[in-house]
Amino acid sequence: MSTETLTAVRSYAALGPGLAEAEDFHRRLSAATALADPGLASGGWEGRERQIVSAWVRHVHGEPLAPLLLQGTATDPTVRAEEREAQLRETTAMADRIAEHRPAALGWRGTDPTTRAIGAVAAMRAVTAHALSRPVPPPREQLVREVWSLVRAAVLGTEMGHPRPETPGRPAW
Repeated sequence: MSTETLTAVRSYAALGPGLAEAEDFHRRLSAATALADPGLASGGWEGRERQIVSAWVRHVHGEPLAPLLLQGTATDPTVRAEEREAQLRETTAMADRIAEHRPAALGWRGTDPTTRAIGAVAAMRAVTAHALSRPVPPPREQLVREVWSLVRAAVLGTEMGHPRPETPGRPAW
């Protein structure tokens, strides 16, 4: 972990429950992603989601508490509950966006938007937390590209941009 992250983690532990810090973190993260959402005018799910995911990663990249909160390793049960609620809000929002754009999407017949969103959000959070916990985190824009690639693959049912074979009437997984 970076020195800044270690200092933040030690500070977090000394502050007690930390629920206010976790709520503030998620409030600011939610505001940053809301500002990046171009809405339905984006022309499709991929362009819209890329902007939102990119804003999400850019925001957490600069947050010292992000690795701790995103990994779900807080010792306080109220902080862990806040983290679960935040992940549920992110998953619900992504599932709603997938459903909004679903008719225009390729290969989404029979695929539950919530199932795709659960996988995408879990991957986004886990990969970002892992990257930011490293002694030298990757450059911000590199992490944005890596996370977007994973989210895109999870939602579109592709392996890093290569379509999976799909049996008609059945999801690829």
